[in-house]
Amino acid sequence: MYDTYLYMKKTYFMQDVVAVTEIKQPTLQQWLRDGFIEAATKATGTGTRNLFDFSNLCEIILFQRLIENGVSRELASSQIKSMPPLSLLEDGVSNSYFIVTYLNLTTGVVGSSHHMIGDVDNDPKLLQETLNKEAEKWVKEGFDMITLYSLKKIVEEVKNKIEQLNT
Repeated sequence: MYDTYLYMKKTYFMQDVVAVTEIKQPTLQQWLRDGFIEAATKATGTGTRNLFDFSNLCEIILFQRLIENGVSRELASSQIKSMPPLSLLEDGVSNSYFIVTYLNLTTGVVGSSHHMIGDVDNDPKLLQETLNKEAEKWVKEGFDMITLYSLKKIVEEVKNKIEQLNT
């Protein structure tokens, strides 16, 4: 838990965000200007900088993944902003927290939702049962493509990239 706390309390500059997320700086700056992503501490004028925290890094990577899979920037941003802050989740994030996107290939309609699904570490069947029920519902509503994102995997990816930068 202490290591997670250190990751979450550190602040990162734009160049760190670019290195960790591998997203070009002009793209990140545009997303900030448009309000799709947010910095933990916003620049307030000349000579100040946006500062990002660990949660921001995870949110930016999730935002990128969502839009790469057809979710509009508006919907992806709304979905991320409606999630509880990662810093409030014990030990970063549990195996129980997922983002799901769904796409109707004919109409182009895209949706997204987030789910906290019980204790999947101790009951892996719970995840499968929940996702089967949700997938059945989405298929009935005409969605063809369903994508599942584990927030824990994104958190681990960000930690690994930060460690690589620090070596």
